[in-house]
Amino acid sequence: MLVFHLERLNIRDRVNLLGGLSEEEVKERLIQADIYFQPSLTEALSMAIIEASYYNLPVVSSYVGGIPEVVENNVTGLLSDSCNPEEYAKNFVRLFEDREMRIGMGNSAHSRMVKIFSREKEIEEWKKIYGNL
Repeated sequence: MLVFHLERLNIRDRVNLLGGLSEEEVKERLIQADIYFQPSLTEALSMAIIEASYYNLPVVSSYVGGIPEVVENNVTGLLSDSCNPEEYAKNFVRLFEDREMRIGMGNSAHSRMVKIFSREKEIEEWKKIYGNL
């Protein structure tokens, strides 16, 4: 389906479909990236966004499911309604044109992931739950 749409939109020469990558390859790609984009239609708590945020990437995504729990709009990334390519494009342009904002959001994303989604934080929360039993 993706290849069909790439051909239909005449963008096959500008998009690389990488297929499955190892954890190390994913890490390297995230370290090399400037922005993480996930145009979800539905989503639970996105581990991919958590991982990208951990690697200091601002996120461009949509207000669906658990994404707003991970991405704080205008702080750690930019969110818009799903299926809105014009808004996604505007968000990309904002981040590419304002390097300081892009880096600041990436740093805020990392700090948020360490504070809220770290293993230590998870253990702390589980101890609270079990302590109340």
